[in-house]
Amino acid sequence: IGKTFSMSINDVGNLVCLFECSSGNHAEITEQILIKFGIQTKEDPECDDIDDNLLIRLLQASIQCATDNDKIKMSATRGLGNLLRLIKNENLVRNTQLKTLCETAIGKLMDCACKVNNMKVRWNACYAIGNAMKNEQLFTCFNGWQNQVFSNLCSLTKTCKNLKVRINAAAALRAPSARAHYADHYALVWRGVLAAMENAADVDDFNEYKHKDNLIEQLCVTLAHLCCLLTQADLADILDPLVFHYDSAKATFTQACHKLPPENASCLKILQAAKYVTVDLTASNDTQMQALSMLQDIFIWDM
Repeated sequence: IGKTFSMSINDVGNLVCLFECSSGNHAEITEQILIKFGIQTKEDPECDDIDDNLLIRLLQASIQCATDNDKIKMSATRGLGNLLRLIKNENLVRNTQLKTLCETAIGKLMDCACKVNNMKVRWNACYAIGNAMKNEQLFTCFNGWQNQVFSNLCSLTKTCKNLKVRINAAAALRAPSARAHYADHYALVWRGVLAAMENAADVDDFNEYKHKDNLIEQLCVTLAHLCCLLTQADLADILDPLVFHYDSAKATFTQACHKLPPENASCLKILQAAKYVTVDLTASNDTQMQALSMLQDIFIWDM
């Protein structure tokens, strides 16, 4: 299958029909569906509205495939991420079954990210959940899934032995574009990312060491993203983890910024956060001022 392959919704529907009509040995058909729809869709999918029934069938097939062998799981997780990215409020209003399927799909992605032994499956699942969370309507149409997702991603970012899993989990934590999307989990994510910075130097496997700089970069960009969403009211909530992890956070940002070229997108995001906490964000009491001062100091580096 060529990398330039493009597929219409009708093609997807035909493949799903083949999947549903096949008995038992459907791995090849499944892989065609998921590779074509899951991996080779665009990063920012521009897709016409999918018929609700087809969307349901695609979700059902992908959820089923996420329990198949590891090769199929890798494609299934990508497919689920793209399908969740396409969900709109109109779909959920028209067909209430979709909400349950979306919740099941998110749960299946987290199972693949946290419980599967194959690390490629796990980092693909982390990537997929990050892709899904770029869909703002997932946050506004239904709730209840965020606690599971944010807490598990934080845990993976801190403790997973495979650094590519940590990297993709860290990147997924910055997928939500608005402060409101984090809701009550915002401080939890702050604590998780700061704790992950503390653990970033802990690399037991020499084969993983080559990914260490990328992990540090991704953690810094994720924390910079969180900084850019800070409100004055959040400052008190992040003070304790800031105090506890201040030294490692400052050292991590200093290390990253010494290595990143100024034109690098990650560096630009970090500089955007530095400007926000030093120029735009203000404090209204002593507790907020303490947190803000520590943040500002984290973004002062000896070059």
